[in-house]
Amino acid sequence: MRGMKPPVKLNTHTLVRVERLFKWADREKAKTLLLDFSGIDPLETERLRFAALRVSDGNLAKLTEAIEMGKQDFRDLLVVARFASHPEQHQRWWPEDKVSVNTPSPDNIY
Repeated sequence: MRGMKPPVKLNTHTLVRVERLFKWADREKAKTLLLDFSGIDPLETERLRFAALRVSDGNLAKLTEAIEMGKQDFRDLLVVARFASHPEQHQRWWPEDKVSVNTPSPDNIY
């Protein structure tokens, strides 16, 4: 997003949320879109990616739109995702499992 740095890898927290939101056939595309969306450091990157995931609600077109919004002005994306008021608020967001009932709880990953 800013500068020409290598992309920040998708961490476990992001991958679990992708699995909860996206059907199997869409997961790789979602991961590819997110991998190309980075902040200035790993924590900011996670926050922005979680915001895009939250706004997407498991829809690839909405994910693309959210990422584009974030690339234009990341603050707009954080406001829409309701992550703007506190820098660690994204860590408390746990999406509804739209795909399977066998996804681990947030207590198992943080």
